[in-house]
Amino acid sequence: MRATTSAAAIFVVVVAATLAVASAKDLFASSANVQKLFGIEKNLGMVIKAYVKAEQQRLDELLRKAEEFSGVVAPQSDLVMQPSDGFNVISRLIDGMHMLESSETAASSIVHAFRDQMDGLLPSREDLQGVAMAFLRLQRTYDVPVTRLLSNGRPQDYLYVGQVAHDQGDWACARLWLMQGLAVANVSTDRAEILIDLYDYLAYAELQLGNMTEALRYSQLLLALSPFHERILRNVQEYRRALQEQAAENQTQGQGQQQQQVQNQVKQQQVQQELQPNYDADNLLGRNATEMENFRRLCRMEQLYKSPHPLTCRLYHYNKPHLFYRPFKVEHVRVGVVNMKVFRDFATPKECQTLKDVAINRLKRAVAFQANVFQPTDFRISTVHWLGEEEHPLVSTINNRIQEATNLNISSAESLQISNYGMGGHYEPHLDHHGERSDDMPDGDRLATFMIYLSPVSAGGATAFPRLGVRVPPSAGDAAFWHNIDLRDNSGNSNTLHGGCPVLAGSKWVANKWFPEGGNTQCPIFKQHSERYPWSPRKAKATPAA
Repeated sequence: MRATTSAAAIFVVVVAATLAVASAKDLFASSANVQKLFGIEKNLGMVIKAYVKAEQQRLDELLRKAEEFSGVVAPQSDLVMQPSDGFNVISRLIDGMHMLESSETAASSIVHAFRDQMDGLLPSREDLQGVAMAFLRLQRTYDVPVTRLLSNGRPQDYLYVGQVAHDQGDWACARLWLMQGLAVANVSTDRAEILIDLYDYLAYAELQLGNMTEALRYSQLLLALSPFHERILRNVQEYRRALQEQAAENQTQGQGQQQQQVQNQVKQQQVQQELQPNYDADNLLGRNATEMENFRRLCRMEQLYKSPHPLTCRLYHYNKPHLFYRPFKVEHVRVGVVNMKVFRDFATPKECQTLKDVAINRLKRAVAFQANVFQPTDFRISTVHWLGEEEHPLVSTINNRIQEATNLNISSAESLQISNYGMGGHYEPHLDHHGERSDDMPDGDRLATFMIYLSPVSAGGATAFPRLGVRVPPSAGDAAFWHNIDLRDNSGNSNTLHGGCPVLAGSKWVANKWFPEGGNTQCPIFKQHSERYPWSPRKAKATPAA
């Protein structure tokens, strides 16, 4: 489109100069004017050449982009994918499609046909925003540097993530991304508007962090590029006035340097507290600060739980002859109010791969029950598919093995849920049981959870229990098992609060199996209640989870 516009501009200038006194409706009536048309014809040849040259430049740029796409080396698999891989491929595809679609040419039908053929597979700006939010989630959870998440990025890439952090109210992360954008920017070659935006957002982030001197400095750098920016001019005046008042106040009070520094630090802390966002972007379910801190510490592989007794590993065959030769290898990772078990090598590598292969083309965005409807949400970023026994014979084999391992009735259990978590994929701390019983739950609440890891994860992706102080790191073939309901009094056990740590690198695959109370009530207390609900009313409420 740019080439067409510039060529058209040349043509308009030439025609206007040649036919300064003629109008289109009377050209034929004057031989003198017709004579001028021969000059225009020559000028039209010049315009066409200019158009071809400009169009060739556009085509050369497209060819350069095509060579760039052709030379990209994809990761061997999603299991070794790095955070920057996802951002870069989405950014490249968005830029490439925008370049193709920004001009209407004779080949536009090819572009439209390609987009139609992809049928929603091409990434959108929402996908890019999702990756940026994943970067920030990983940064807050694992304290990783910007360059670890996005290496060799362009200034506009770091600017974009900084803008997303700004929209979340995370000024500290915004500053880190924006400063990296400045670090890789070249004042002589990069577009001025990118530098202006970097300075603008940095000034605001520094102001929100209580660093008014830095806010003034970045604003002045911006004015060097855009001297007549009215808003920034007003900001600079306000910053100078506030800093002068602060200096005058300190001088009037005659404070010593040390006392002055202490007071300034106190003021800065007060400002930071006042300007902090009233929510945690990674805590949409509203857990308390201690639980979220413990969750993040567990994700960072810090040790929080120390057993009062040595933990044990045992072989279980439950006196079943066919298990004598292949008993379950069970590790007790937590004993007490919640008994947390891990079944080592529960599924073989081939079985794990088969379950992934069956589900991979059927995965859809995970949802949660909110506002009386199931819908995607930011506190759960993954894709899922509920795998029935009719879809593959292996599903029945796995279900029967789970029943033998847990001694729970599989007939009333939910279908096997296959989940895939990509870069930054996570599930905030939640409870698997619903906490309240209704007519929509004929089999009762979720009694127990059995979770199989189907893949290794390069970094991150553990399942963390912040109230228990334990985590279960991902290991392909291993399975975690715990009860959500306390069988002693049939109350919901809120200590089973758990979450999926963000995936820092690679890909996380799990298979979940949930057992309801119905068909699994073995405690005598259950016989004391009505036939409609052969289990006691809930004593602990929980946040609904899908």
